[in-house]
Amino acid sequence: MVKHLVRSFSIFIILAILLGQFGAFPVAADANFIVNSTADMLDANPGDGLCETDVTGYCTLRAAIQETNALEGADTITLPEGTYRLAQVGAGEDAAVTGDLDISDSVEILGEGAGATFIDADDLDRVFHIVPGGSLTARGVTIRNGNLDAGSGVLVEGAFTLEAGVIAENIGSSGGGVFSSGATIINESLIVNNSALANDGGGLFASAGTMTVTNSTIVNNSATGIGGGLVTTASEGNPQVTLNNVTFAGNSAPSGGGAIYFWNGSLDVQNTIVANSNSGGNCAGIQAINSLGNNLSSDSSCDFTASGDRLNADPLLGPLTDNGGPTHTMALLAESPAIDAGNNATCAVTDQRGVARPQGDACDIGAFEVANANI
Repeated sequence: MVKHLVRSFSIFIILAILLGQFGAFPVAADANFIVNSTADMLDANPGDGLCETDVTGYCTLRAAIQETNALEGADTITLPEGTYRLAQVGAGEDAAVTGDLDISDSVEILGEGAGATFIDADDLDRVFHIVPGGSLTARGVTIRNGNLDAGSGVLVEGAFTLEAGVIAENIGSSGGGVFSSGATIINESLIVNNSALANDGGGLFASAGTMTVTNSTIVNNSATGIGGGLVTTASEGNPQVTLNNVTFAGNSAPSGGGAIYFWNGSLDVQNTIVANSNSGGNCAGIQAINSLGNNLSSDSSCDFTASGDRLNADPLLGPLTDNGGPTHTMALLAESPAIDAGNNATCAVTDQRGVARPQGDACDIGAFEVANANI
């Protein structure tokens, strides 16, 4: 009797393994879905381990996300060069069926580069909604043309990381580019031309949780209220925000803080340029920013008084353009006071383009490190 039971159990295990390999059972191992269609079509059977729409062989971005949401574990989506426009009309659900792309599990999206892979909401809805418990890491993509209320580019209630990416041309009521109450990390990226048309935080809005921005450029964002580039406020909690080697330029907010408005929580800033806001001054708020040193402001509004800080200094920024690297940057022109003015002990090890720091005696303030040959 025991032998028969052992034999039956062994046969069951073998069958289970075989059926899992052929897709009869959901795939337990982490999956890598390779998107091969720019169409916005639903997955035929979410959770079967296959990224496939009703059109045989078509794996779309939305279908891949539906699969990753249904499968346990951290999955990967490979997104080739192309423009992926959202087209599924509808809103108000969190299963990535209509409107925005909802993330409820853990996924990494790998694009071909911010200048080649575009995830475009086409003004249909926001682009991404990361629900509580969800986690998205996006590398080498541009997230653009979201249009909704808060967080038209990305609404973060879970965790979001952007590496070597762009968030651009998103329009919302608050946090046009990113509205975060979760955990947000932005590195070697560009936040550009986002707008908050009804309230605050054209580029970034930190309402709770944590936000860390490193080696990134925040430029030409606008809000009708406060904080054109970044606003931190305690509407939901006390956000903890850290900025290192960031360049703010050309942002605007007529009610104050064209670049940064600090309401509550904590805001630590170092090796950062805050310059040339079009309205509202560079910085404003009801608390003073905590400078960790070696910051530069083109006016006196940011209360930078720590070691190495510079006020009323023109950083001599070049235009936003292709200076090499994965995203556009603003070069430091010759004689810029930001050159060799950073703190080697706290600067990031590379700049926004991946150039090693320091190139001179000391690292440069901001997202751009001037190469030795150009010093």
